[in-house]
Amino acid sequence: MKNSKIISLVQIPLMTVIIVLCSWICLPLPVPITMQTFGIYAALTLLGGKKGLCSVLLYILLGAAGLPVFAGFSAGLYHLVSPTGGYIWGFVFCALFFLFTEKYAKKSSSSQTLFLFLGTLLCYTTGTIWFCITVGTLSSLWYVLILCVVPFIFPDYLKIKLAVFLSKKLKPLINKTIKE
Repeated sequence: MKNSKIISLVQIPLMTVIIVLCSWICLPLPVPITMQTFGIYAALTLLGGKKGLCSVLLYILLGAAGLPVFAGFSAGLYHLVSPTGGYIWGFVFCALFFLFTEKYAKKSSSSQTLFLFLGTLLCYTTGTIWFCITVGTLSSLWYVLILCVVPFIFPDYLKIKLAVFLSKKLKPLINKTIKE
């Protein structure tokens, strides 16, 4: 039991570092295309919903505290209330959704993919609503969807598939290493 707490204390920040490193891989657009969602998907599939959520929250806390962990090496509270800040908060909803559906997601790779994608849709919804409110474009919802969601659907689907694939390969190795 004591050992599992120590392992968690290492796994959570380690996956947070993975999310940070992935967020720095960035195509700067109005809503940047980054690999941070891959890091989030990897944290959720490798650590599970609870520890994965902790990694996501730690990532957001580090960025809010001023460490340059967000896309483009940015940081600060401003990014959490900026027009794209809703997408950062959406990561929490994605992780919470995965946590609540985890017992079903463990059954197969396709169910993990489905629940991660549905969680991503929650992230898109949160981010889009926030973007519309902060920019004042509620009347231009289609424009916001084309700008902030449509370009990300296929790349996020590929990131989900990659995270699920890698977690299936890595999880047995991680579990074996922990037992030794």
